[in-house]
Amino acid sequence: MHSSPLMLVSALGLMLMSFNANAETWPTRTVTAIVPFAAGSFTDVVPRVVFEQLAKQLGQNIIVENRPGAGTTTATAFVAKSDPDGYTILVNSSAHTIAPALYPRLSYHPVRDFAGVVPLGIASSVLVVPPAREFKTAAEFVAAAKAKPGAPSMPTRHAR
Repeated sequence: MHSSPLMLVSALGLMLMSFNANAETWPTRTVTAIVPFAAGSFTDVVPRVVFEQLAKQLGQNIIVENRPGAGTTTATAFVAKSDPDGYTILVNSSAHTIAPALYPRLSYHPVRDFAGVVPLGIASSVLVVPPAREFKTAAEFVAAAKAKPGAPSMPTRHAR
């Protein structure tokens, strides 16, 4: 993660507090943050840290609720159908942008039905292979995969 959680909380807090002075003070009740990933994932842990601090600053509870499944589309559809009152928010990843390519009949539109608020963090992905495979670059891996379709696979056992 390149940005500190405290900086992100401050930015989110300032943005949320910049609403029109005549508008109702937000939040007046508990906010629910829906995370479409399993508990313990990066996309779960970062919001928990950020929202714990934000809840203290706002003086209101923020509940983080995990709703994993269907490539994030179940939770995303739930938030899209919730009242647009700011009390149910979605914490998602790049999965939000690729869902339309994977699921052509989504019950929501990822751009029209949501408004981006603030990035909570940046995570890098890493491609690793066993040393015995001797791939030195992603291009070598892709070339080998193209030469033998179906040969590259993910391991079925986890490191202990």
